[in-house]
Amino acid sequence: FIIPKLMPLVGLAQNKYHEHDAYKHTLITTFNTEPIIIQRLAALLHDIGKQVTVTKNSEGTHSFYGHEKESATMARQILTGLKFPNIIVDKVSKIIKLHMLTKQWGNELKDVKDKTIRKFVKKAGDDMEDLLGLIHADNLSHAKEFIMAKQVDTIRSRIIEIQNRKEPIKMPISGVDIMEFFEVGTGREVGALLKVGENIFLDEPTVSKNNLLLAI
Repeated sequence: FIIPKLMPLVGLAQNKYHEHDAYKHTLITTFNTEPIIIQRLAALLHDIGKQVTVTKNSEGTHSFYGHEKESATMARQILTGLKFPNIIVDKVSKIIKLHMLTKQWGNELKDVKDKTIRKFVKKAGDDMEDLLGLIHADNLSHAKEFIMAKQVDTIRSRIIEIQNRKEPIKMPISGVDIMEFFEVGTGREVGALLKVGENIFLDEPTVSKNNLLLAI
């Protein structure tokens, strides 16, 4: 009656990473979150997009590519319809959209580079704790052999390790620097060059202004 779009998850079979259908997995994930409204709502709706992204291969295995983006869109529509404040709608939608980012990192992040962690921190922004809360709850709700119970603690440790180096968190260049150095006007080209610069900066945050411009 309240969120009828949850109903198609009942009986929706998943893949080898799950023991339960999409609905029971959703409930278990919700129960695994902290009693925080952002996390609870995000957990309840984090897989709601699986109903429209489900595909089946020749072996009968289900995949749900892009379900996090679809779930974020549906969550925004549902919560807006239920008259939740915009700040809650925005935060819930955001962390749902990002909740799959760490799925391939493994339990101990052995092959995850610092650059990847920096990108993750940038994307999460002020919503890091709620995002990690959702990821942890989701990780605990998978089939036993695929539970990554230590992943979030390891992510936190890596973030602290990077922060302790006191690395710059802001690029040493601006749009004005780009325009002057490359002799271009305002527009998309400036934004594109800044994006190239950001990618370099995230890989080497101690790079100087001049070296960054040269690298771009």
